[in-house]
Order: sequence, then structure tokens, then C-alpha cells
Amino acid sequence: MDVATASLSQEYRTKMYTSFVLPSYRADSQIGHRVVALIDGDGAIFSQDLITQGQQGGHLAARSLSDGILNFLSTNYGTKPDELWVYLFYNKRGLTDTFNRVGLCSLNKTFEDFVVGFNQAAERFIMVDAGTTKEAADVKLKVHLVDDIQLPQTFKIVFGGCHDGGYISNLNSQITAGYREKLILLKGYTQMAPTIAALDLPLLEIPELFMTHKLVAGNRWTTPTSPNLMVTDSGMPDDSSKISLGESDEVDSTGSSYSRVLQRAAAPNLRESTRERSSSTEASWQASYSPTTSGTRHVIPGVVPSIEAETAALYFVLSVQLQAWLEM
Repeated sequence: MDVATASLSQEYRTKMYTSFVLPSYRADSQIGHRVVALIDGDGAIFSQDLITQGQQGGHLAARSLSDGILNFLSTNYGTKPDELWVYLFYNKRGLTDTFNRVGLCSLNKTFEDFVVGFNQAAERFIMVDAGTTKEAADVKLKVHLVDDIQLPQTFKIVFGGCHDGGYISNLNSQITAGYREKLILLKGYTQMAPTIAALDLPLLEIPELFMTHKLVAGNRWTTPTSPNLMVTDSGMPDDSSKISLGESDEVDSTGSSYSRVLQRAAAPNLRESTRERSSSTEASWQASYSPTTSGTRHVIPGVVPSIEAETAALYFVLSVQLQAWLEM
């Protein structure tokens, strides 16, 4: 073989190696080195004890989450990833409003410091307020699920949205596409959404990391006009967040709407009492008017009777009667 032929042969081998062999080797070495945790912070809420500690609590939460995931992977798959990414999206306004409603107002004083501590715990740990738009956190989580699970470098997706059955179609799509082996469920609430539990995916539970039950304020019901409006202590509806009071879970233990509960509450022994109270209320409003000789009505200063006011008074009476019925 002459020098020219040998040189051409060596050039060909080098080109083949750099074009096919080396990229293939690099791809193989990168497969499965990355684990991504996707967490819905509107349902997977960190424990009261951790949030109370502020920035230090954020550091502890991040460390507990990291240790829990890495130990789970080591025990069940015999490996630890080179990279752990954590994306946690939540609705800050909805979450803080809920703390107020359920008597955990003190958590609002330390929550921002907690978030700072969590974000500073590791470069790839990201806890972000997705805003008050309905299901804003859900949308971001779903996009990351699709984008990250399809990457060859992704070894596992740790999915922390087990409380919300709305994710079932997205999870099913990825399972159908052949990515079932990449999915691990991260448990927040003790009770998972039945449809997600039925997937029978590997389940990771980290003790004392998340609140185990939904934050629920008692004796509040959804209005008939919108499933997302919740009646607050002031008697006014609020739609700040879908997670404020657990939404449809708090309509009634039997799934009845507020209007149906009122209909059941109108039992004979309560109907008469309601009629008497409403009659006395109506009389009190009528007393605020004094007819003059010209036939017009004179409104007593400081009193502005209206249909809205009468409705509010009647609503109060019905609420009292309903509460009495529920306590029977």
C-alpha cells in the first residue's frame, strides 16, 4: 500500500469514528444520568414544621427531598444519578389565602423565606410561583413532563401530582408512548387520586416532608353558579385559588351542591322557624320606611334598604338554620 492510499485510509477511518462511533459512545454514556422531579406545590405542600423554620426549613426540605429520591433509586435500581433536577410550581396567593382560612396564618410570615431557602439549597432546585391563573401550575408541570421524559438522558421522572386526577390523561399518554419505566410517583397527601393510584407505578413516600391531608376550612360550601367560588367567613364568595378549600371535595360529604343542602335543610321543624325569622327580618326592613302624606316613602337616615340587603339577611338566617340542621 503506497503512502497516498494509507493516508486516505487513515482519513476515512478517522472520519467514520468521529461521525458515528464517537457520537454513539457519548450518547450511551449520557443515557440515564438525569433524574427530574416535577411537583405540584398546590397539592404537595411542605409540612407546617418545615415552613415555620423559614429559610432553614427550605434547606431542610430540599435536603430531605434529595435524600429521599436518591435513596429510593439506590435501593430499587442500584444507581444514583449524576444530576437531580427539581421543578416545583405553586400558586402563592391561593396557598397563602388558604393558610389564613384554616388558621395557619403564622405560616405566611415565614413562607417567602422558606422558598428562598429551598431555591438556594441546590442549583437545580427551582420553586416558582406560577400565578393565580386557574391551573397555571398544572400547565407548566404537564409541559415539563412531556419535554423531560422523552430525553434519552432522563433516567427517571419523579412525579409529585398524585392528588390531582387531572394529570391522568398526560400520564397515560406517556405510558402508551413507552415511557412507563421512567415514571415514579411522589406521594404527598395520604389519599391519592384513585385514577392515578390505579396506574400501579412505583411509589415514593418521604416521611414528614409534605402535609398528609388537604387544608380544609369547615362549614363552607361552593355556590351554585361556579364550582370555584368558595364562601368565606364574611359571607362573600372568593375564587382566589382552586386549592383554597379542596374545591369539589368540600361541597358536601354526599357530593350535593349548596342549593341541594338547603333544600334538605328545609325540614318541617326548621321551616317554621325559618319563616318566623325571615318574617321578623322583613318587618325590621319595613319599619325603616315611614309613609308621608304625599304617598311617598321616607327613608330613615343611615338605613339604605335594598333587595341585596334583604337577600343578605335571609342568607344569614338560612345559614344559621343549615348549621343547626348539620349539627343535629
